[in-house]
Amino acid sequence: MLGLAISASAQMALDLDTEKGDQAVREAKATKTGDIVTVQLVSTVPVQDLVGVEVDIKFDSGVAFKGFKAEGLLRGAMPLPRPVPGGVNIAVAIMGSRALLTSRQLWES
Repeated sequence: MLGLAISASAQMALDLDTEKGDQAVREAKATKTGDIVTVQLVSTVPVQDLVGVEVDIKFDSGVAFKGFKAEGLLRGAMPLPRPVPGGVNIAVAIMGSRALLTSRQLWES
């Protein structure tokens, strides 16, 4: 079970279909121990003048955060993931540019 808390003015969601864009797949099929599940953070509305984002991802015990890769709108941004109780906090700073986005992939983990 994954949960998402957003500290930004944008509307965002987790998408479990890793194709480019938001396929609105919000639930995963059952997995077994050791499976790796890749998710994306997507914007569900147009984003303008984005200079960074901070998200908290919460998950059940038995789920472990394995990594972070800035893609799409956040390509080249500086990610700062850090463990927090029950999940991970990821702050991402876009250095020197702003972007316009409509429902595109922001990152995957």
